Amino acid sequence: MFEVLITACLAAAPAQCSTFELRLKLYDDIGQCARHAQSDVVRWADHKPQWRIARWACTAPGETI
Repeated sequence: MFEVLITACLAAAPAQCSTFELRLKLYDDIGQCARHAQSDVVRWADHKPQWRIARWACTAPGETI
């Protein structure tokens, strides 16, 4: 199983960054995650306008980026 991790920085303080786990959906394999996760990332960003995405990645649960 794979999940999406997002590293995002506050728009008002770009040096203040955090990593968020998207647990909305777990993907069966890395290819499925890579193909479909971008829409989850966009949806997350739409709901968190104070954050700017620096990067995102598909990872196994418990891994970091």
